[in-house]
Amino acid sequence: MAIATGTFQERLEQRGLAPTGPADLDALVEEAVAGYLTWGASNPTMLVHAATAPRAASLVMPSMPVDLWAATRAGARSVTATVVLAYRDDEPPPAPSPPPSSAADVTDRAVGNGDEHAIKFTEVALEASARGCCVALAAAALACDLLG
Repeated sequence: MAIATGTFQERLEQRGLAPTGPADLDALVEEAVAGYLTWGASNPTMLVHAATAPRAASLVMPSMPVDLWAATRAGARSVTATVVLAYRDDEPPPAPSPPPSSAADVTDRAVGNGDEHAIKFTEVALEASARGCCVALAAAALACDLLG
């Protein structure tokens, strides 16, 4: 039996198992941003964290040892699922407000609102929009309305 050599990262790469990093959490963030349109009114403040928690995890991952990335991703998924299950309800979503005309419009709404959760969610939603999440700006506008 051969003895494994190299760093943990090198051994993972040799087996095609290397973690891909923080970008793995982008899809989770985008799902949570889009989901806010459906269940954000249930508890507007707490449900913001379904999107912002995995985004925060992805921001710190590059400074973490690679062998902690899988646990961090799993933790972020668990936090998002727990927040959604704990705070959403089955009530129909509110009637949508007029969609924002641009990223600048929704940014102005968040800053004008002044609520830290509206600002934080809008930042995450703008990033999701830049990656192609077509409902992210509407979700940010809803958060601004609900948190205002």
